[in-house]
Amino acid sequence: MSISVNILRLHLSAANEFVVKLVSYTTYAILFALTFILLLNGG
Repeated sequence: MSISVNILRLHLSAANEFVVKLVSYTTYAILFALTFILLLNGG
């Protein structure tokens, strides 16, 4: 019983880390794209 709970917790923590990385990378990509568009329009 406790072994399956520990495995489940490991999967959840790995999923949380993946979601955090995905969100941060997406935020960086959006900021980069917005900066690029502003530079193109400004220049």
